[in-house]
Amino acid sequence: MIVCRLDHVSRHYATETIFDDLSCQVELGDRIGLVGPNGAGKTTMLRLMAGTDQPDTGRVIFQPSVQVAYLRQFRDLPPGKTLGQEARQAMKHLEDWYAEMVEAGERMGSAPTPEERKRAAQVYDNRQELLRQHGGYDFDHRIEEVLLGLGFTRDQFDRDVATLSGGQQSRVLLAQLLLQSPDLMLLDEPTNHLDIATTQWLEEYLVRQQIAVVVVSHDRMFLDNTVNKIFELQAGKLSVYPGNYSQYAELRAERQKVAERQATKQEEEIARLEEFVRKNKAGQLSKQAKSREKMIERLSGNDVERIRDLDAPAIFFGEAARSGDIVVQTKDLSKGFSEILFEKANIEIERGQRVGIIGPNGAGKTTLLRILLGEEPPTSGSAKLGHNVQVGYLRQEIDDLNPEENCLEAVRPSWKPTEPEQTFRGLLARFGIGADLCENRIRTLSGGQRTRVALARLCSHDVNLLVLDEPTNHLDLWAVQALEDALKDYDGTVIVVSHDRSFLNGVCERLYVVDNKQVRLIPGNYARYVELKEAEEAALAAKNAESNKPKSAVAAPKRKRKFPYRKAADIEADIATHEAEIELLVQSLQDPAIYTDGRKLASVTKQQEELKSKLEQLMAHWEEAMELNS
Repeated sequence: MIVCRLDHVSRHYATETIFDDLSCQVELGDRIGLVGPNGAGKTTMLRLMAGTDQPDTGRVIFQPSVQVAYLRQFRDLPPGKTLGQEARQAMKHLEDWYAEMVEAGERMGSAPTPEERKRAAQVYDNRQELLRQHGGYDFDHRIEEVLLGLGFTRDQFDRDVATLSGGQQSRVLLAQLLLQSPDLMLLDEPTNHLDIATTQWLEEYLVRQQIAVVVVSHDRMFLDNTVNKIFELQAGKLSVYPGNYSQYAELRAERQKVAERQATKQEEEIARLEEFVRKNKAGQLSKQAKSREKMIERLSGNDVERIRDLDAPAIFFGEAARSGDIVVQTKDLSKGFSEILFEKANIEIERGQRVGIIGPNGAGKTTLLRILLGEEPPTSGSAKLGHNVQVGYLRQEIDDLNPEENCLEAVRPSWKPTEPEQTFRGLLARFGIGADLCENRIRTLSGGQRTRVALARLCSHDVNLLVLDEPTNHLDLWAVQALEDALKDYDGTVIVVSHDRSFLNGVCERLYVVDNKQVRLIPGNYARYVELKEAEEAALAAKNAESNKPKSAVAAPKRKRKFPYRKAADIEADIATHEAEIELLVQSLQDPAIYTDGRKLASVTKQQEELKSKLEQLMAHWEEAMELNS
C-alpha cells in the first residue's frame, strides 16, 4: 500500500531552487534512508511529507486516514507533565481505539437489527486490526519497553520532563513518536543524542515495526542495520536505490562506472563520425557524410546518464608539530559528583595514536575529556599532558565560536593579525566552507557548517592533539567520510568521543570504555571491542550452562544465547499449555453469548493476542535450546 506520494513537487526559497519536478512514493513496510549533502533539501523533503511545509508546485498525496509523525531535531518540552504522562499521551489514540472496540463489541450483543449488528462488527474488526498493526493492547508494557530501551530508568518515570537535560528531552520526543506508532514515521537524525547501546535498541525496534519509515542519518551502521531502500537527494534530483547504505554505495559506484563508460563510448563515436564528415564533406562520399551528420545529431541529443560525484570537502589537518612521546597520562584517576563516575583509571596515550572513548550516556566521557585537558579537577588521582602538547578541542555543543563573528574572523587566531586573508579562505575551503559563506556570521550557519568552521579553526591554531567530542553529529555522510580519512592521515594525536560505530572503526586503533565506574582499555577499534564483548558473554553463558548440567556434559554453544538457559522439555510443556489456552479462547469466541458483553469480548481478544505473542517467543526459545543445549 502506498502511504505517501510526492507528485512532481518543486520547492524554492527566495531565488534558490531546493528541488524541482521531484516524484517518489513511500509504501507500507519501506524503511528508507534519505541521504544527500548538507543543504540538498533532506529536511525540506521530510517537512513536506509531514505536512508542516507546502510545495510551490506539485502535490503531496497521502492514503486516506494515514497517520504521520515527524521527529524534529529538537524542541523544548513544557513543564507540568512527568515522563510517564508524556509517554502515555502519545498513545491516546490507541487507547481510544481500544475503547471504541469495546463499545462496538457491546453494540454487537445488543443490536436490535442484523444491519446494526453488522455495522458494529465492522467497527470492531477495524479497531482490532488497527490495534494489531500499531502495537496491540498492552500499553503499560510498551511504554516501559520504549522508555527503558531509550536509556531512561524507572525512577525517572515520575520526573517532570522540564527538569530533564536537552539530550534527555530529545529522547522523550523520540519515545513519543515510537509509542504513537504512526503509519509513516519521519526521523531527522534520531541517533544524535543516543549512546551506542540505545542506538542498537532503536535499530532492532524499527526493524520490527510494520509501518513506513523515512530517516535522515549520518550514521552509516545505523542505516545499514535498519533501512531497505535509499533515497539520494542531490542537486535537486532524487535517485532511488534498493538495499541498505553499503549496498547503495556499491550500486552507486558501479552505476557511475557504467555511465562513465557509456559517455566515453558515445564521445568516441561522435569524434569518429565527425572525423569522417570532416574528411568527406566535399568529396565523393558527401552523401555518407551528410548521413553521419544526422547520426551525430541523434547521438548528441541522446543524453547519457551521468552520475555526479557527491560533494565532499577535501579535509586535511596539515603537519603537526612534534610533542613528547607521552601525550596524555593519568594515574589512579577518579571522579564523582553525587555519585562516582569512574575510579582508579590509568590512561596512557602516546604520540600519533588515534584513541576513541566510548560508553553509555552519563558514564562520564565528556567529564573525562575535561579532566584530561585541565578544565575539570579530579576527585582523586592525577592527569597531565606531555611535553609541547598543543590542544585543539572541539566541544560537542560547538559553543566557543563567537556567534557575531564571521567565518574568517572565527578561524583567524589573534596572534596572526597580518596573515593574508586568502590563507584563511583557503583553510575554510578545505573544510567545505566556500567563498559564498566566508563572510557570513556564525549565528546564521547550520549545525554542519558550524562544525566545519570549528574544525578549520583547530588547524589555524597549530595544534598537535585533536580532542573531538561527537564531531560527526551535524555532518553529512560524505563530510563524515572526509573527516575520517583526514584523521587517519593526520600525524598528530587524536582523542575522539563518538557513538558512530563506523567512524570509530575507521579512525581508532584503541578504545577506552567508560562504564560501570571503570575505564577499560581495548586494544583495537570498535569491531574488536564487539568481538571481545561477545567472547566474554559466550564464555559466561557457557559457564552458567555448565553449572546447570551433569559434570559429564560439555557446554559447546554454537552462538550467543538470546534467552536464559532452560531445558527443552520444560519449554515444550509451556508450549503445549499455551496452545491449549489459545484453543479454549478460540472455542469461547464461537459462543454467540460472548458478544453481548463488549468488555469481555475485548478481554478475550486481548488474551488471545498476548498468548500468541508468548507462544512465538517460546517457539524461538525452544529452537535455541535444541541447538545450544547438550
